[in-house]
Amino acid sequence: MVKSPAKKFFITDVLKSALISILVGAIFILIFATVLNFVPVNDKIVTVINQIIKILAIFIGCFFGIKEKKGGIVKGLLSGLIYSLGTILIFALINKSFDFSWGIALDIGLGAVIGAICGIICVNIGRKSA
Repeated sequence: MVKSPAKKFFITDVLKSALISILVGAIFILIFATVLNFVPVNDKIVTVINQIIKILAIFIGCFFGIKEKKGGIVKGLLSGLIYSLGTILIFALINKSFDFSWGIALDIGLGAVIGAICGIICVNIGRKSA
């Protein structure tokens, strides 16, 4: 089965966007964890900053990962979903345990919504297609 160029670009955009998001998110989390070693911060602030990191990571991933300026909502939604699932998997592997909770389900849903919004923004305002 030969994939059409449109499907190829769609899958490539989604995977590239999600991978960039995961890498950027990991870098931001490492920087934030380093700061937390030196500065005591309230747990509520940590939660807010973690959400900001998620938003920034997904936005940067969509901005640099989505090349074809079509289907931004779906590409962003899938990128955010893959980002959320990827980060949950990575942290589960680091902790060597996985406990499903409603917080994880909410995190996955929030990642998908953030991705959809970022996909729309990046397709409509982002860089011009090459």
